[in-house]
Amino acid sequence: MPQPNFSARLILNHQRPLWLTVAFIFLVAAIGIVQLKFEDDPQNLYRQENQDFADLDRLADEFGSFDDEILVLVASDNLFSYEGLGDFRELIDTLRELEGVNAVFSMADMRRAGSRVVPLIPFARASPDRYERIRRDARDHPLVGGHSLSLHSDTALVLVQLEGHWPSIDAMQPVVSRLRSVTADFNRDSTLRISISGMPIVRLDSLVSVQREQLRFTIFALILASVICWLVVRQIVAVLVATMAALAGTFWALGLMGWMGIEINGFNMLL
Repeated sequence: MPQPNFSARLILNHQRPLWLTVAFIFLVAAIGIVQLKFEDDPQNLYRQENQDFADLDRLADEFGSFDDEILVLVASDNLFSYEGLGDFRELIDTLRELEGVNAVFSMADMRRAGSRVVPLIPFARASPDRYERIRRDARDHPLVGGHSLSLHSDTALVLVQLEGHWPSIDAMQPVVSRLRSVTADFNRDSTLRISISGMPIVRLDSLVSVQREQLRFTIFALILASVICWLVVRQIVAVLVATMAALAGTFWALGLMGWMGIEINGFNMLL
């Protein structure tokens, strides 16, 4: 009868210490995975320590960054009417009260051309002729027409600035959720048609999509590998051994990344 090799004898003669060692490695890896984070700032993927990036950071500090600004597009067939402007002002007030919002800018903040006091958008009810004049004044205003108001005067742009400089995904997600809830309520209950966009929305949706698709890819890859293994060996035990070995290696690698402080990003996620 052939004698087992050294590796086989080691496993057979020291099963309990080996199982305890494996369990300890899994425990350490699990703690590392808890500390694992996703890279939520795309700039860090290509950031370099050079003068170009230093100038970019300096410009962002002095003039602000698009990474903390959400664009709210407001459309209405009767924007310049008592109901339309009333809903518009209510939207602005609601956005300003949202937690995590630093400031809101729109044509409602402007003053009539040539005046420092009279608001461009009046608060009181006015006649239809008066609203037509307000529409023309807004369209012809040098800071409104073609900027925060379309030339057809049926679409307005509202700028929502989030708190903090380049806020993280974790900080943006609840704010964006509240903002989407507000826009859904106004789309349902008002005369306005509202949509939102901007870098925070793109970053948040992209990261959520990557995480979701990565989970689907992992499950699909596991099923496909198991099927191929089964077609080759036709033994359940062999399939389980091969699958568990791959899963254990992945688990340990993720745990090691967590302990080393390496964040998951769009590049190493594929690996």
